[in-house]
Amino acid sequence: MWCKPQNATEPITISLSNCADCEHFINENSRFLESASENSTQYWHDDLDDAQLKKVTFMGLGLGLIYGGLHAVAWDAHFPSYVEQILWRVAVVVIIASTPFYFVAFSEN
Repeated sequence: MWCKPQNATEPITISLSNCADCEHFINENSRFLESASENSTQYWHDDLDDAQLKKVTFMGLGLGLIYGGLHAVAWDAHFPSYVEQILWRVAVVVIIASTPFYFVAFSEN
């Protein structure tokens, strides 16, 4: 049985000073670690111009619709029970409908 702590109230600090591999990793990647902590509120698409952002958005939208469409192929497939068939169809509709909704709801323009 896997036991994990519950109701943890205090953080545990782990010292990396005695770990040669950890120090090597930190020294080799310090530039990336610092930039990640400084730019934690910067979004990945801040570096893209409008044309690139549009292309990435349409690619994401297309991939999401393809993903949902592949699941829709099994719309009339045989399922062990009627409940499983209904759950599959609901999941397909949610996948296909949520993809464009996501891009509309979270677009900045």
